Amino acid sequence: MPKAQVNGATIAYEAHGEGEPLLLIHGAGVSRIEFRPQHEALSKQFRLIIPDVRGHGDSEITRAPYSMKLFADDMIGLLDVLGIPKVMVCGHSMGGTIGQQMAVDYPTRVQALILAETNYGLKSDPLLRAAGVIGDWMVGLIGIKRLIPMTARQLAAGSKEAEAMYLEAFAPQQANPANFMNISQANNNFDGKGQLHLIQCPTLVMIAERNRATHGMGRYMAKTIPGAQLMTIPKAGHGLNWDNTEAFNAAVLEFFIKVTYGS
Repeated sequence: MPKAQVNGATIAYEAHGEGEPLLLIHGAGVSRIEFRPQHEALSKQFRLIIPDVRGHGDSEITRAPYSMKLFADDMIGLLDVLGIPKVMVCGHSMGGTIGQQMAVDYPTRVQALILAETNYGLKSDPLLRAAGVIGDWMVGLIGIKRLIPMTARQLAAGSKEAEAMYLEAFAPQQANPANFMNISQANNNFDGKGQLHLIQCPTLVMIAERNRATHGMGRYMAKTIPGAQLMTIPKAGHGLNWDNTEAFNAAVLEFFIKVTYGS
């Protein structure tokens, strides 16, 4: 597996296909394997770059406090190593907050953006902020080794295949609870509501029909980001790219093909 020295850390990544570059950024605590259902369909049209975010998967764990700005800097550093001046970005969950930060901090590097089942910061939503605090409390109460299987079952929404993926993706976090808490704090501390209007690239906000927790923020992002579109993926929960792979892949292809080719 390729790895790159980026911004003081070793970042692991996969690359598939040829064509215009498309960066897929996974959610908190998991890894690049989250996007397995997208490899075949999307790589027929695009050059997929699928990294493990710092502190996740096969990328290096570092001690300094994590943040969306640090993760965004890492992604840009990886693009620099790969010689990619501009990229389309699809971020799921925390990956979407990283994508937002990239578009704000590096507007000339982000060609277009999909924000899938994400948020603009837990600080701006009392319920989600409380959920984050409760999650941290649960880690201390029952331990990460018991919490991860519970989280995997919840995210998988009945899919044994998705549950197995989440268990595999979360596995490295079990060995390092301090790193998991560092990731959690980065999520809890992100506050991007006030910078949404600075995102100037074509943007598609995706929400999942069955996860109402993201609907309010999703609608607000689509309303606030200039020219953004809003789409609901039917018959899907938070793991929408697994719950309804066909609809997710079709939406990603349609949006980025239109951005790339204008039709």
